[in-house]
Amino acid sequence: MYLAVWNDVVPAKSGTTILVAGNQFFPAGSLESAYFSREEISRQ
Repeated sequence: MYLAVWNDVVPAKSGTTILVAGNQFFPAGSLESAYFSREEISRQ
């Protein structure tokens, strides 16, 4: 399980990540909506 941790909060967790141009990203469905606006999620 992959976790994103920021200030002791887990805004995203997933069993997989997506590799784009050498960077790891969480799938949009793994983001906790309380910590992201719809605009931020739709910028994939």
